[in-house]
Amino acid sequence: MRNAKTLAIVVALGVGLIFSAPFAAQAKKKHERQKGGLPALEDRVDALTIRVAALETADIEQETDIVALETAVAALQGQNQFACVNADGTIGNHSTGVTSGALPVAGQFEVDFPKDIHLCAAVATIGTNSASSPTPPVAMGFISVAGDPSAATEGVSGDTGGADSDAIFVQTASTLGVATSLGFCLYVSCP
Repeated sequence: MRNAKTLAIVVALGVGLIFSAPFAAQAKKKHERQKGGLPALEDRVDALTIRVAALETADIEQETDIVALETAVAALQGQNQFACVNADGTIGNHSTGVTSGALPVAGQFEVDFPKDIHLCAAVATIGTNSASSPTPPVAMGFISVAGDPSAATEGVSGDTGGADSDAIFVQTASTLGVATSLGFCLYVSCP
């Protein structure tokens, strides 16, 4: 009797599995056709993973471009320098690192820059650029600028003449042409 009961249970389970297989297959097909579900979610995750990888690559390229631009900006900073110098040789408004001083001869000054400027163009004008307004009348006169001519040949053919390649020499004079110390502003533009 026991064997008959066991046999009846096995047969019932077998028949149940046979009849349930089409329902399981149908449910699986229905699941795959749904707009969501696990397969659709896996596809979305794969697409988003690809997009994230592309964005990371673009981000790295942008960071490289930013570094290149920062390097270019750093090279351009300091390319143009200026200094306003008082009649006594003291420096007023100026670019970072610029120093100046009056030479022992009336009307002669040396303005030193923080880099080699012997290939740069220098322009100067009589006057000052102070925060307070100048006391009228503003001095009038003549001004000339020059770099150290030996700076261009420094190191060439053994020349070690002590060239001052980071300085501009300025000479000021009255309107009568007499060497006179006058305040001035100097602008240096480099390539």
